[in-house]
Amino acid sequence: MPLISDLFARAMSAFGIGADDALAVAVSGGADSMALLKAAVDFSKQKNNRIVVLTVNHGLRPESAEEARQVVRWARSLGVDAEILVWRGEKPQTGVEQAARNARYALLFGACRRLKIRNLLLGHHKRDQAETYLMRKARGSGEIGLAGMSAVKSFAFGRMLRPFLGVEPSELRAFARENGLPWVEDPTNATIQFERGRLRLTTPQEVLDDAFRQTLVYGKKRRELEERVAGFYRSFLTLPPMGYAVLPVAAFSTDCAVLSYALGEVLRVVANKPYAACKPAVEDLIARVNGGFGGATLSGCRIAPAGKNRVLIWREERSLPPAAAFDETGFALWGSFAVSADGEAAQGLTVGALGRPLKTDADVPKRVIPTLPAIFDNEKLCIVPHLGYKQNQMACQAVFAPTFPLVQTAEWMPPLTV
Repeated sequence: MPLISDLFARAMSAFGIGADDALAVAVSGGADSMALLKAAVDFSKQKNNRIVVLTVNHGLRPESAEEARQVVRWARSLGVDAEILVWRGEKPQTGVEQAARNARYALLFGACRRLKIRNLLLGHHKRDQAETYLMRKARGSGEIGLAGMSAVKSFAFGRMLRPFLGVEPSELRAFARENGLPWVEDPTNATIQFERGRLRLTTPQEVLDDAFRQTLVYGKKRRELEERVAGFYRSFLTLPPMGYAVLPVAAFSTDCAVLSYALGEVLRVVANKPYAACKPAVEDLIARVNGGFGGATLSGCRIAPAGKNRVLIWREERSLPPAAAFDETGFALWGSFAVSADGEAAQGLTVGALGRPLKTDADVPKRVIPTLPAIFDNEKLCIVPHLGYKQNQMACQAVFAPTFPLVQTAEWMPPLTV
């Protein structure tokens, strides 16, 4: 089906993918992701792109491990390297669908960082987009959420790219059949156990078609708002590498729609949350700031006056994550900070919150200091990278890298259609 291949090539051009750009392809083994892999392989033959398949074994079904191994075999039959990423540890008893999604993205993002691949291809299609709209609408989501998924979305170490977001799954299956591609059927797609599965079994096609059209309407509004918000950031926002934010009080008297979205995003990024706080809570915070507040907490952040004319936003200490160990390469991801050190020297050390004041000449607010990442040997403080404090000669760097960073340009991109 040339239409699918042509659309994929158009999408790669729209995404700015050039010759020799490496591509990671998330493949579950379903028809949609196998079609994505085939389109990527065909494209790479013309552009000389390196491709690596990433498949996740969630361990939620007895067949999961073998299905992941099968994906690796199929990928290699197409001449592509592949890796299995395993979700380890105990699985939650409730909220499994969301927890599995979060784990999948964490594993995919981590693999992209390790492999130094900045472009992650995902197989979401038109029906996924329509279902996302319906689920968000049912939860009372605002205009931003009703735009659905963007064809492009930044994460800490690269970009998620969704070339098939405007393509019907039936078209992807037809493409897979025409190319003789095998695939596996995930039984959870045909069960009422999960919300998305219930929608797939009960929603008429005309409702899905209308939902998709609505995402295009709201997407245009979202893009326009993002452009205005980008101007707000340029005019008002200071976001230092220590991961806190400063806004002038004057910023809280600007356009309400722009301010509430921009402030919600700043809070989300500082606290390293996947989603912004609800709009009414952000608007209440704005009213409190304009009323001369003494301080507040919201969405994992503390917000307080910094002198007469500025507002400081920093991580709430009780919301900080537990300490993280370095891996064998000397890398640790602690909350919104990516910490790199000498691999051998870092073994046995951990990264966690400094947790106390520390005298320093660094230009950083005192209230922020206890929330900064620090390196510990058991409970002994060794290094605070941002403050230049060292009781250990190990080379170490901590970079502010929230999972979904603050994008200071308009990013939302509509899906391409066949």
